[in-house]
Amino acid sequence: MDFIITTIPVNYDPMMYVRMLKIGGEMAIVGLPANSNINISKLPLGNANRKIYGSLIGGIRETQEMLNYSVANNIYPEVELIQAEAAEIDKAYKKIADGKVPFRYVIDMSTLKY
Repeated sequence: MDFIITTIPVNYDPMMYVRMLKIGGEMAIVGLPANSNINISKLPLGNANRKIYGSLIGGIRETQEMLNYSVANNIYPEVELIQAEAAEIDKAYKKIADGKVPFRYVIDMSTLKY
């Protein structure tokens, strides 16, 4: 893959996703659980020419305030859950590229076969 954005709210092995990046690919990590044991600086990337970086987001308090506001005002994201299959992802990508999607696709990683 060219780009992966992770929004996983639990501890996980980032190398599982790094291995999916092509040479020159990028992975953005947005949010980590409070007790995360993920240490990006220790990932064995070597000369793999891949970028891994985080995103500046609010802390737990700010995130909770946003969630409370969303619930109080009945604001929820529009998503479509798709399986982690090449054909499904390609179809979703084409719809996005054609501007035919008013929501976000979420890939169900529990369906990933490796």
